Formats: sequence, C-alpha cells, structure tokens
Amino acid sequence: MVSNESRDYLIDLIHNKKMKIVDASQISGIPYENAKAIYRIFRKEGRNYKKIFKMRKRNQKGAEKDLAVPPSQAPPSTNVSSFPPAG
Repeated sequence: MVSNESRDYLIDLIHNKKMKIVDASQISGIPYENAKAIYRIFRKEGRNYKKIFKMRKRNQKGAEKDLAVPPSQAPPSTNVSSFPPAG
C-alpha cells in the first residue's frame, strides 16, 4: 500500500515539476502501474489520498441461499390431481 506522503510526493513530481510518470515512479519508489493510477485519480477526482473503507456487512443474499432446501431433501408435495373431484 502506498502512503499518502508518497502519493503527495509523486503528484508533486509529476504535476508541479512536470516530470514523466515513469521517472517520478522510479524516484518515489512506487511501481509504474500504481503511479499511473494515482495520477489518473488525481486528475479525474482531484484526490491525492487513499480512500478509507469501513467494514461492510456481508450481503444477505448469501444467507438466503444457506436456508434453501435442496429438492432431494424437500418434503413430498401433495398432488391435487390425485384426489377425487369434490361434489
């Protein structure tokens, strides 16, 4: 994970000092692919820090799947057509 200080330094090299991303990534020690992504986000969103994600609850759809009964274990169904007609 790249620290916010490293991101600031990288953006300063690229944006303010007009350095190429390749050269700035080597100087800052950030892999080139990460440097491209960091600078792209800076240009697009104006953000130079990592987003902080909070712990999210698991999707409840998975719990519903656990409660489903497989057809082989389902109770036998009542077939209405086997009863004699009423009346």
